Amino acid sequence: MFCLQVLQANFQLDSNPDGQDLERIAQITGLSKRVTQVWFQNSRARQKKQQQQHTGNHSSPGSLTSQKMEMDGKCGLALIRKME
Repeated sequence: MFCLQVLQANFQLDSNPDGQDLERIAQITGLSKRVTQVWFQNSRARQKKQQQQHTGNHSSPGSLTSQKMEMDGKCGLALIRKME
C-alpha cells in the first residue's frame, strides 16, 4: 500500500510529472520508471473518464471487456489487463 499512497499523493500534486519526477517517484516506490509512467497515464485517463461521466458526456455505455487482475510483486499494485 505504501507505493500506491506515494503514487496517489504525487498525482494530487502533479498529474503529469516530467521525466525527472517520474525517476524520483520510481526510486521511492521501487517500481520502474516505465511502470510509474503508465500508472500516471492510466490515472489521467481514469480521471478524464470520471469527469466526462459527471458532466454527462460519456460515449458508449455497455462496452465492457473482460479484465484480468495481476499483482505486481514489487509493490503489490493490482495491474488490470484486458483479455481478448
